[in-house]
Amino acid sequence: MVEISPEGLVKEFFEKEADRPRIIKKDLEEFVKKTLSSGRITVTQIRRHYNYFLDVYQEANAGGSFSGDHQLRLAMEKVYLMYDLSRGNINNLFKDFVVSLIDSVKDLDTLKLAKRLFEGFVGYSKFYEEKNKQERRNRAGR
Repeated sequence: MVEISPEGLVKEFFEKEADRPRIIKKDLEEFVKKTLSSGRITVTQIRRHYNYFLDVYQEANAGGSFSGDHQLRLAMEKVYLMYDLSRGNINNLFKDFVVSLIDSVKDLDTLKLAKRLFEGFVGYSKFYEEKNKQERRNRAGR
């Protein structure tokens, strides 16, 4: 696989509808592995940012539109990302991924796409965090 940037991954997902299943199955999985191995980040932090994003999505979806308030809330998510980055709670790859998602949201349809990609990120993150914990336990038990 060619190394892909957070911005490139998000852009390809949004622009290449026919490639979305491959992007979710392969590219996103590899990107998550890279993100988890690139410095401090936990599934707890990932979930926290995803839950904020999900709240915006659920509210917009329930109302049937993506309003200025939703745009403001996503803009604030960028601020929260920068705060967590400055405290060492997340790494740059994750921050860049979420910022790229936010920047790609223009309406309710693109918000739905962004939510799907973020949801995939969360799922792979949980899987690989648990897998890494188990591998560490196995090595420690030897």
